[in-house]
Amino acid sequence: MNKIICIPKITVLIMSALMLTCLSQARAQGLGFEGDKRAEVKLEDWQCEYCPKPEVWDMSLAVHFGVTDEEVYRFANYTGLDRQSQLFFSGDIKMQTEDGHYWSTHFRNLGLDSLALDSAYGKQGSYRLGVDYLAIPVRKYAHLLTPYSNKGGMLQLPGDWPTSADARDFADLSLYRPLATGTDWKRLGLELSLNEDDDFSFDSRYQRWHKTGTLEYSAAQLLNASYLPLPVDQTIQDLSASMSYNRESWLLSLSAAFSRFDNELDSLRFANPYEPLAAGADSGQLALAPDNNALKLTLHGQYRYARDSFVKLNYVFGKLTQDQAFVPYTDNANLLTALPQTDLEGKVNTSDLTAQLNHRWDRAWAVRIKYRYRERDNKTAPLLLRPVISDLYVADALMTLPYDYSTRSASATLEYRPMAGHLLNLGYKNEEKERNLQAVHNTNEAGFNANYAATFSPEWMLKLSGERLNRDSSTPERLDFLGVEENPLMRRFNVADRQQDSARLQLFYTPSEQVSATVSGQYSHQDYVASELGLKDNKLHNANLDLSWHPNETFDISLFLQQEDIKTRLAGSDDFSGPRWQARNQDKITSYGISLALRKLLDDKLSLFINFDRADAHTYIRLDQAGGSDALPTIASLWSHGELKMLYQYSTHTELSFSYQYQAFDSADFAIDGVTPGSLPNLLTFGTSSNNYNVSYGLVSVGYKF
Repeated sequence: MNKIICIPKITVLIMSALMLTCLSQARAQGLGFEGDKRAEVKLEDWQCEYCPKPEVWDMSLAVHFGVTDEEVYRFANYTGLDRQSQLFFSGDIKMQTEDGHYWSTHFRNLGLDSLALDSAYGKQGSYRLGVDYLAIPVRKYAHLLTPYSNKGGMLQLPGDWPTSADARDFADLSLYRPLATGTDWKRLGLELSLNEDDDFSFDSRYQRWHKTGTLEYSAAQLLNASYLPLPVDQTIQDLSASMSYNRESWLLSLSAAFSRFDNELDSLRFANPYEPLAAGADSGQLALAPDNNALKLTLHGQYRYARDSFVKLNYVFGKLTQDQAFVPYTDNANLLTALPQTDLEGKVNTSDLTAQLNHRWDRAWAVRIKYRYRERDNKTAPLLLRPVISDLYVADALMTLPYDYSTRSASATLEYRPMAGHLLNLGYKNEEKERNLQAVHNTNEAGFNANYAATFSPEWMLKLSGERLNRDSSTPERLDFLGVEENPLMRRFNVADRQQDSARLQLFYTPSEQVSATVSGQYSHQDYVASELGLKDNKLHNANLDLSWHPNETFDISLFLQQEDIKTRLAGSDDFSGPRWQARNQDKITSYGISLALRKLLDDKLSLFINFDRADAHTYIRLDQAGGSDALPTIASLWSHGELKMLYQYSTHTELSFSYQYQAFDSADFAIDGVTPGSLPNLLTFGTSSNNYNVSYGLVSVGYKF
């Protein structure tokens, strides 16, 4: 035992003697601080021999050329790869000076509809000016058919359209034109940050989103309905600024944010494809999302009175306004009546107050307490309206419902560490909601939760969590809205009495630095105990397996498997009596994948990556009623994706890359497959079908670092 202790002491003595000897020699030669030539030593001229020498300029450029075996509209979703061949670029430009000034620019997908670019100039620890741009192509359905053409904000039909009361008379495909639905999102952002002061910082950002394209929409005229191509042209502008002061144990911040939504199309008029139900009913009109503004002010404070103990206070005030001009009750000149005012003059104030305390008594015990109050105060004055339900029916005068609500929530969690590697949390939470001008005025949800984490050894770790919540709601009151009375047995799921149980398990096994495995499972059950009609219950089971093996720096492999099963049960009635039928839905989703990487091949110049993923989903629907039980056709989808990628370091400055991707998507949905124009008596359809495609994509890239 003594020998073990003495060995380090001897080592320290030897090292100390060597250091003193070297220091004496350095001083004797005038190389240190005490030699004869000390005055000649200029520390500012010393150069660090082993410190990395950053380049003032660092630039790289990559040229990409991709080819697909065919043009697939859906394959361009988010990628922008909508042509059989594409030439695009990516690159980085960086500048760094010795005094901390920098400029950096990154861009990718230049030449595609998915361009991303960001650029920033500033000084480390002082300020930053930035600009960024992002384009997101969203592609939904191709090969749709519609008889409508947008002319001056009016969806018009062909001149020889066969107006009829039966949509089966609309089967002549020569009257239709091809249509693809999707949108393009484009974002421009600007930012300014100041943080030269160690205690004070300022951040501001502006961003503008512009969304254009065509989406699916629908309109009904009593018993007949039509699918419409909805033009989209919307802009969202956000401006925010924040200041924060951070000194020792205190943090204070103030921020403001303003947002504006502008819709270039306040309404959409369309020609009626059916025989008019009344005089003047040869067209229809839809009101679209109105312009609106939102303002938010936030005040945040935090005080840390011990290492792991602090208090937080956060208050948010919001103001929403809407002054978009009303669309007329109807575009039927025979039914026009005056509106009570030109616009809604909508005003809503919101408040959100949060207080939180985290306190640790010692290494074993801690507590977290949180309280939150949220309120929506609707300042909009009620309006008396006479809506036109159809050209055959004008409703009696009805009052608008400018509803309010408030939410109070509180939670407390007790944390206990009985020993090293073990952590137990026990918590309770309660949430109360109050509403007005709605059928259910009050709900109260409360329950307990527990979490346990244990590290049994360097190899094994376990996490467990569970929760039970019970929600009670007040007795529903009758609301006469649009003259339609609801079945008193119906309960909306978001306010219905409910008991919710959930549990989660995670097991981690790491026998070495090279091998790891994770097994996890989740269970959730929502039981709507008092609902005779509506959603009755919902169950979720989820299981996951992740494996990885990394024997050395040249090879690694990982696999995953996930299974999810969701079951729901609903009850319905076709009159004002009790349940007449039940619908049982089951969604089963299985996904799995494997990733393989081989590095430092061919004299450490070649790297090889292989990935394969697959997701298989099925939806089963069964209807149970007095006459028996029937199953609807299965809804299914299968997505597969495989990729092979090779990187070759041709020289110090040049890298070559080749990748091959295969993607396939097969789906079946009875609600749209085979529903061609003229196939239904009271629905003008798009004649679409489920997305089904397979595509091969090859990409060659050359990257050069200057």
